[in-house]
Amino acid sequence: MFTLIDFEESPGHSPFRKWYDSLDPQGSAKVSVALERIELGIHSRIKWFRGIGEYVLDWGPGYRIYLMTDGTNLIVLLGGGTKSGQQKDIEQALIYAEVYKARRKT
Repeated sequence: MFTLIDFEESPGHSPFRKWYDSLDPQGSAKVSVALERIELGIHSRIKWFRGIGEYVLDWGPGYRIYLMTDGTNLIVLLGGGTKSGQQKDIEQALIYAEVYKARRKT
């Protein structure tokens, strides 16, 4: 089992939660199932690169969940998006990952 936490850009402001809350009911249901799969350790849909992972949902607009690991059982949710905004979303997730790592050092 893995524990999922949201990265907070500032206290109470989670980029992932903001994106998730903007989804329509079907989209949020699909993403919720993906999160359950991640928690269970089913990571076959995650592509890892540059220190982050991208979980791809082949449904609707091509949802993406951006995440990173912290230790062996903790997954940090960095954000989400769609295929059309993929490059921008990846760059933002990379920034959030660096901010998270810097905070952990202090």
